[in-house]
This record gives sequence, C-alpha cells and structure tokens, in this order.
Amino acid sequence: MNNNSKNTLNSLKRVVGIITLGSFIYISAYGAYLLNRYAAPNQVYIFIGVSFVLTLLAGVSLFLYDKRIKSILGGSPDEIIEVLKSINPIEGITHSSAGIWNTEIFSTVLSIKNEIENFEMSNIEEFNEASRLRTALDSVTAQIMIADTDLNIIYINSSAKNMFIEAQEEIRKIIPQFDAASLLGMNIDQFHKNPNHQRGLLAGLKGTHVAQFDIGNATIGFTAHPLIDSSGENVGTVVEWKNKTQQIKIENEIHNIVNASLEGDLTKRINLDDKEGFYQNISYGVNDLLSVNQLVIDETSRVLKGLSEGDLSDEISFDYTGSYEELKNHANNSIKKLHHVLSNVKRSAEEVQSGAQEISQGNLNLSNRTENQAMSLEKTAAAMEQMTGTVRQNADNVLEADQLAASTRTQAENSGEIVENAISAMEEIKVASTKIANIIGVIDEIAFQTNLLALNAAVEAAHAGDQGRGFAVVASEVRNLAQRSAEAAKEIKGLIQDSVSKVDTGTDLVYQSGEALDKIVDSVKKVSNIISEISIANQEQSMGIEQVNQSVLKMDESTQQNAAMVEQVAAASESLGEQSNELNQMMSFFELASIISKQSYNDQDNRSSSRPWSENSSSNSPPKLNIASAKSKHLSWKTRIRSFLDGKESLTMEQAVSHRDCDLGKWIYSEGIKYLGSSEAFNQLEKCHAGLHADIKTIITLKEQGNNNKAEDHYRNIEAASGKVVGYLDIIEGEIKLNSGQKNTEIHRIPATNTVNSNQNRESF
Repeated sequence: MNNNSKNTLNSLKRVVGIITLGSFIYISAYGAYLLNRYAAPNQVYIFIGVSFVLTLLAGVSLFLYDKRIKSILGGSPDEIIEVLKSINPIEGITHSSAGIWNTEIFSTVLSIKNEIENFEMSNIEEFNEASRLRTALDSVTAQIMIADTDLNIIYINSSAKNMFIEAQEEIRKIIPQFDAASLLGMNIDQFHKNPNHQRGLLAGLKGTHVAQFDIGNATIGFTAHPLIDSSGENVGTVVEWKNKTQQIKIENEIHNIVNASLEGDLTKRINLDDKEGFYQNISYGVNDLLSVNQLVIDETSRVLKGLSEGDLSDEISFDYTGSYEELKNHANNSIKKLHHVLSNVKRSAEEVQSGAQEISQGNLNLSNRTENQAMSLEKTAAAMEQMTGTVRQNADNVLEADQLAASTRTQAENSGEIVENAISAMEEIKVASTKIANIIGVIDEIAFQTNLLALNAAVEAAHAGDQGRGFAVVASEVRNLAQRSAEAAKEIKGLIQDSVSKVDTGTDLVYQSGEALDKIVDSVKKVSNIISEISIANQEQSMGIEQVNQSVLKMDESTQQNAAMVEQVAAASESLGEQSNELNQMMSFFELASIISKQSYNDQDNRSSSRPWSENSSSNSPPKLNIASAKSKHLSWKTRIRSFLDGKESLTMEQAVSHRDCDLGKWIYSEGIKYLGSSEAFNQLEKCHAGLHADIKTIITLKEQGNNNKAEDHYRNIEAASGKVVGYLDIIEGEIKLNSGQKNTEIHRIPATNTVNSNQNRESF
C-alpha cells in the first residue's frame, strides 16, 4: 500500500470516527427521549445536559476534522458532501473538489449511512408508540404509577399525582418530608417504615397484590402488578392507587346509621357537604330511605297514638307506593272498621238505654197489677183449700170404710181358702203318715240287718284275735246303734199311728168350718160392694175439687212467680239502664264522626277532629286543607320527574298543570292568602310552589325537545323546591295548630338546597 492509500485509509477512518461520533450524538438524544419516558425528571435534565455538552464537543471536533479531511483529500467532492450531509445534515458545510474517493470507500460510507437510517426509523416508530401509550395513561382516571426494578418511580400519571396532592397533608403527618409534586424519580423505600419488607414483597410478586393502609386520617388502597417483558423477566412494577378515605368514611356512616336504625333511631342522616359523585348519590339514597321509613313510622305512630287516646277520626293521608301503601291501607281500613263498629255499638247502646228505660217503666206498672192479682188469687186459693180439705176428709173416711170392708171380705175369702187348704193339708198329712209308717218299717228292717252284720263282724273279730280287736269294738258300736234305731222306729211307728187317728178327726172339723165361712164371705161381699160405690163417688167429688184447687194454686203460684219475675225484670232493666249509661260513658272516650246512624263507614268523613283544617272555619282559623296530602303529592314529584327523565313514565303539560290549578294552589290563591297572607312562611311557600311547577313544565318541554342535559339540570331544582314546599307547609301547619290553641312541640326547618345525581333513578319522598 502506497503512502497515498495509507493517507486515504486514515482519512476514511477519521470520517468513520466522525460518523461514529455523530451516531453517538444521535443515540444520546434518543436516550434522552427514553429517559424522559421512563426516568425521573431530574435524571432527564442531567442526561440532556450531558448530551448537549457532547454535542458541542462533537461540533468542535467536526470542525477540526473537516479542515483535516480537506487537507488530506484535497477538497470535498460532491458525492462526499452529499454523503456527509445525509449522515450528519449540517447546513453550511461546503468543500472544494480536491480529490476522488475510490469505489470501495464510497460503498462503505453508503452502507454505514443506510444502517444509520434504518436505526433512526425504527426508533422513531418506538418513540411514536411510547408517546401514544403515555398520552393514554395520562388521560385515564385511574391513579397509575410505574417503578423500575430498583423501585424508583419512573412514571406517574396526573390522576395519581392529584390523588397524592389531595392526601399530602395526611401523609405528612406520618412522613413529614413527603412532596407530591416531586414523586417522579423518588424511591418507594422513602414511603415505608420497613423498606426491606416492601422490597421482598415486590421482588417476589408473581401476580396481583391488593392491600390498603391507614396514614393519618386517610385510607389509601393500592393494587400492584409486575411488569414482565417478552423474555419473561421482571422489568418493574405498575401500581394503581385509590384514595379510599371517603369510601371508608361513608361506609362507617352507613354502618352507624344502620345500627341506630336497628335500635329504633331513624333521625340520623349522612352529611352531604363533603360528598360528591357516586358517594353523594348513595348518601342521598340512604337519607331518602330513612326519611320515608321515618315518615311511615311517624304517620302510623301518630294515628295509633290517636287511637290509644280514643281518636278514631284520623287516618294516614300520605300517598305511598308498594308495601308502604299496603300498610297505610290496612291501618286506615282497620281504623275505619273499628270506627264503624264502635259507632254502631254507641248507637245500639243509646237505643238499649232508651229501651231499658221504657221496659223498666212498663215492668213497674206490670208489677203493681200482678201484685194485686196475686193477692186475690191467694184469698181464692185459701177458700178452695179449706173446701178441698173437707171433701178430702169425707173421701178419706169413706175410703177407709171401703178399705175395711174390702179387708174383711178379703180376710173371709182368705179364711175359706185357708180352710180348704187345711183340708187338703190334712189329706196330705194322712198320706204322708202312711208313707212314714212304711219308711219306719224299712228302717226297722235295716236296723235288724245291721244288727246281724254286727254280730257276724264280732265273730270274725274274735277269730282274728288281737288283730281284729279294733274291728270288734266298731262292730259292737254298730250293733248298739242298730238296736237303738230299732227301738226308735218302734216308738215312731206308734206315734204315727196315733197322729193318723187325730188327723181323721181334724179333717171332719175343717169341713164343717169351711161351710160356715162360705156363708160369711157372701154377706161381706154385699157390704163391700155398697161401700165401694160410696167411695168411688166421694173420690170423684174430691178429684174435681182437687183439680179446681190445683188450678187456683197454680194460678197463685204463677202469679207469685210473675210478680217475682216482674221484680227481677225491673231490677234487670234498671241494671241494664245503668250498664247502658256506663257503656255510653265509655264510648264517649272515642271521638267519632257525628253522622253514624244511617251511613256506612265508607261514606263517613273520617278526617281528624284534632286537625284544624277538618274543623269548621272561623275568623281565627284558615279554611280546610289536607296538608299531609299536599306534602305527599309535592314530594312525589321528585319520583315522577325522575321516572319521566329515565323514560319509565310519561308526563304531559296537562298533567303538570298550573301552580294555580292544583289543590294546594287553589287553596293558596283563595282562602290561604285570605287568612295567612301576612305570614312570611306563606309568602315563601307561594314563591317556591310557583317555581316548582315552572321547573316541571320546563323539564317536560326540554325532554320533548331532546335536550336531556338541561332537563337534568332543572331536575336538581325540583329536588330543592319540593323539599322547601314541604318545609314551609310544616311551618304553616305549626302556625295553624298554634292559632287553634293546640300545643306544637315540633320545630320545622326549611331543607337546604341539595344536588342529586341525574343519572340514578330512585324513589324520593
């Protein structure tokens, strides 16, 4: 290689060095971009400063090398100038043509140029993609933070920065050096009391980690995700932050309110001053729920309290929906039914009292007449009793004579029968005596045979010797008995023969007595028949008189019973009158409608007599107005308009009506202004009521025109206006009670204007 070639090669090396230096400058600029994307702001500024210094040095070097190249190459050909301009396009670089490069060197320079162009285009695409991702992360509402593997914060979007700015005062109570404005580039270790624990947790993080912590009075929640590149390595951590302070606060408020509600306290409410968005909407919902429950309980308690005090003329008048409406209907129907029943009972008690008085007077007159009749019957009964006694005595005497005659006749007949029986008995005795004589003969023979057997037994016993001695004794005894039996049989036989002789004599005498008794019986029969006829006549006479006497006695007894019964009825009537009077006094405890006699309870006016607008108007009282119904109807506009805006209900201008045409408006511009025109609450009510109806019509018009956003804005006015109308009605109700002499212990306040979520449909009262 000659000297010129060596010089050319060295010059090319210098050119390549210059190109390399330019590439370094470019890479430095691109590194500044990457650091601006992932590094902290102070690191970016340092890197840019270094790059700027290097760029200045490179410029000076290029200037010196340019002169050197010119001196070596003898000027710059057009091709070299174009190549150098494309490699490092610096305006104002010119060279004179002082030599020509060979083809190999020129190709090498062009190859280097192409590689630089390709590298530049690739990094421009990555830069554009990174810019889009950064713009997207800056636009989301989620609070995003990115840290590298050393836990240095290399990115934080505006939402996260704003969240830390809001919580900065609470965080500084624990970390005094905390500065939300300079989080980028800081290390996460500065925010933890135990950095090693946090590093160990994030270093081993394979999936999502969710946690929260309390710092000061703030509660911060976070969700950490590892950043994994295409090769599966952990290149950092992305953290989504969330300030849960307000969420925890409203959760605690709801928890306290629910516990208070379970204990029967429905007066607590969620404070709406520090709420917005979703938390404000749910707070409105909870407050509305408590309000409607308290309203239902208060109305029901008011009616039941009136019921316990005897006031049956009041009822629940608010318009509810669903189960509340069903409860109201059941309560009102029960009161109406009880009112109807007690009204009928009261009317019946009055009628019973009047009837009892009439019965008592009639019974008194009847008692006097019955007493006189009883005295007359008592005298008649005494006379009849005396005559009956005389007739009864005669009848008894005749009856006794008849009984004696009958007894004599019976005895005579019995005597005849006895004689006949005696004759028969004599004949039978005679026959029996003969039979006995025969039996005695048999016994005598048996005794004889027994004696023989005893002798034979004695002989046999003698032959037996000592062994038959006992048998010999028995045989001796049997023989003695046989001898005695034979002797007795002889004596009996003699007696029987004597008895038979005497029986024959007695039989003759009995025959003679029978004939005499037959004659006596015939005479007694004739006397007995005559006495029987007399007795029958006396009995019939006695029975007739007895029947008359019994009738008189029964009449006397009945009269006495009637007299006693009349006295009892009179006493019962008097007692019934007293009980009816007591019942009327008890019924006077209940305040019932005046028309109760000929109308059913469905036709009666059951408005409370304790409400001043249900009484007759006077110079000191305003005219009738159902304030409870007016409050209910105007509170219900919130729900109706909400349903209308959500497309669940249709409303027309005719339904909205004018503020002068509704029931409340008619009262305001007629009797209300007459009696309460000087009241400040009444004047404010008139103004709010007119504004409420105007907003309702405006909402209907805007909805029909398709301007939903403005309609939603006016809905917030409905929320406030309806609450104010109800508040002023409460004040007016209190004024009415005071003017009517009733004690008003409740203080009514005008509700403050509140905004409400226009995108959430909920019931409001």
